[in-house]
Amino acid sequence: MVTIDLDSVEGIAIGIAHGPLNLEKICESAVAIWKHVKGPRIRILWDLRAARFKLSTNDVRSLAEFIKQHSPPGDLRTAFVVSTVLEFGLVRMFEVLRETASARTMVFRDKEQALEWLASDAA
Repeated sequence: MVTIDLDSVEGIAIGIAHGPLNLEKICESAVAIWKHVKGPRIRILWDLRAARFKLSTNDVRSLAEFIKQHSPPGDLRTAFVVSTVLEFGLVRMFEVLRETASARTMVFRDKEQALEWLASDAA
């Protein structure tokens, strides 16, 4: 299950995942959150600490391609907060595959650090 929080932190959309998370659910959730974010500067935090990844490395590659093709244009910065070493590694792989000049991603273990990065203007 994924919930979307648009009110807790001004200017940052937060997606919170619970339970199993496969490629299809991640793609659906990304599209759902993009419907709520507008403008030239988009900030998204994915809190994945309560999720259980059901992803292969090929799924991560497919996800990166899906996101590149469908994400909104503009200054897009996305932070991921995870709790396990395996999840950190999979999201880091996604980060490397996804990153472009206008779309930055970072993976964190601490939610506050992720929020600080999203709020900053630094690259």
